[in-house]
Amino acid sequence: MSRLAPRVAGLAAVFALGASAALAQGYDSEDETITLPSDPRLWHNSPPLSLDSLEGKGVVFYFFEEESPAVAQQWPSLLAQAKTYEGKPILFVGVNSGSDPRVLKRYLASYRVNWPVIHDYDRSLESAMGLPKLSTATNVFAVTYLSGEGTRGDGKGADFAATAEAALKGASWKVDPAAIPRPLMSAWRDVELGDYKRPARALNRAAKTKDESEKTAADQLLSVIEKEATAVATQAAEALKSNDNWAAYKHLDTMLQRFDGYEFPILERAETKHDELAKTDPIKDELSAAKLLNKAVATGSKGTPSAVKRAKGVLRRLIADHPSSEAAAKAQEYLATLDG
Repeated sequence: MSRLAPRVAGLAAVFALGASAALAQGYDSEDETITLPSDPRLWHNSPPLSLDSLEGKGVVFYFFEEESPAVAQQWPSLLAQAKTYEGKPILFVGVNSGSDPRVLKRYLASYRVNWPVIHDYDRSLESAMGLPKLSTATNVFAVTYLSGEGTRGDGKGADFAATAEAALKGASWKVDPAAIPRPLMSAWRDVELGDYKRPARALNRAAKTKDESEKTAADQLLSVIEKEATAVATQAAEALKSNDNWAAYKHLDTMLQRFDGYEFPILERAETKHDELAKTDPIKDELSAAKLLNKAVATGSKGTPSAVKRAKGVLRRLIADHPSSEAAAKAQEYLATLDG
């Protein structure tokens, strides 16, 4: 697929920090706002995951202070317990608020932590989950979970296995792994975790193979992916009907990024409308503002005093130059976070 209109890289990422999109459909948020960061720089050991892509899975979140010796001692046991759940529809995700991602990367390598880990540098996820602030002096870790049936709960104290079992309640796979031949297992895992872009080439090739088992499995997985793409297209269509062109553009942008590499007719139509909207002045203004917000987030996430100062300057310029944009509202919230 071509990309005719200019786009801000990681457009969704600039709205994933501070107060952002509502909790993914299917999870009981109790009117709280929870989102996972979509900026790849805030993830270790995994591409960005979303609650949408994890819907129907059990997810255990382990918030930890990397400077705590007690946490360091726990890792071998936690990793061993998580390994016993291999093959089941559950994911273990670490969350750390360390200020330097390079330090965190070395820490994870040192303790052989292979889980997806979020760099929650501004503690927005910790706060959204309603957890007490972690520190080396008091709480050094906290556990919470999202179950497969859509409920959220606190971890069962130090009983990690009980928490995992609670998260597994109602959890299931999109496609039964028993029906997937070995050559497509990697693609299947990607699809189950909502990473649709990476397996595109393998699935398109397998759909045309003479091997019936691979072709059947590829068709099943492609059907799941097309259904997901259609759901995003429906959201974009509803936004257009409501004359909310910016919301429609964001849905279409998400669609073109997440499902790049597939040949679904719906994607061709989405690209045409996306490029049409990108030429309008209101969308241009929103994109310019989003670019500045992305710059501020990238700068501020470094955590140093000078970086935070520069980020604040970019945010103030954004608010002055694009006062009616969605990014300006997010910039106000982000400024409050940095000032706090």
